[in-house]
Amino acid sequence: MRVFIIILLFLMVALAGKAQQKFEFDGQLSTYGSYGPDNPLSGFVGGRYLPRVSYKIPLDTLHRMIDFEASANIYGSLSFHPFDSSYAVGDVQAYRLWARYSGKQFEARLGLQKIDFGSATILRPLQWFNQIDPRDPLRLTNGVYGGLGRYYFINNANIWIWALYGNENTRGFEAIPSDPKIPEYGGRIQYPVPKGEIALSYHHRTADATNIIDSPQYKEIPENRIGVDGK
Repeated sequence: MRVFIIILLFLMVALAGKAQQKFEFDGQLSTYGSYGPDNPLSGFVGGRYLPRVSYKIPLDTLHRMIDFEASANIYGSLSFHPFDSSYAVGDVQAYRLWARYSGKQFEARLGLQKIDFGSATILRPLQWFNQIDPRDPLRLTNGVYGGLGRYYFINNANIWIWALYGNENTRGFEAIPSDPKIPEYGGRIQYPVPKGEIALSYHHRTADATNIIDSPQYKEIPENRIGVDGK
């Protein structure tokens, strides 16, 4: 997966001299803290910073373009008892890293990205690829490694096709992680209806439960998901 991203980046550099580019840098900073006098470490403070770099290359007057986005998740926290003891944790992780080729009615995106769909906002049964907490105003979630293609019709109907590879962690409501060495794939058809829209989604993956049950027969468990939603 990372090899394909590097190839796309080289393509972007090759096209950079032929079009007007646009470079942007921004970020999101959040802090939090609490005090619990009954806890052994009564004080708690933490913070998170998501720096983001984007780079756009328009290709022609038909709204076709190549763009790239990279962002990191830098976070840390400190639990402490004043003037006595403390405990600190922190890490730096890749948050988004993708390249995209898009036009007026289509897009194809490859890399570490967010894939989210479904009409629900609180109880989200189609939360297949993210960990968005509806109580979180920042809507933070880890991404997945894969490719996503979308096409939008004139009547607002759209088709999604995706393929994932190399994802080791559980997502959404999963209790068992996927086998990172076996590709996952699926798609979604979304169609407008009077006063709303209706959609059909499908995903296939192979789960690996050997970290829970130490038996070879639980290493490759096929799973097919079908979801229908509307609003």
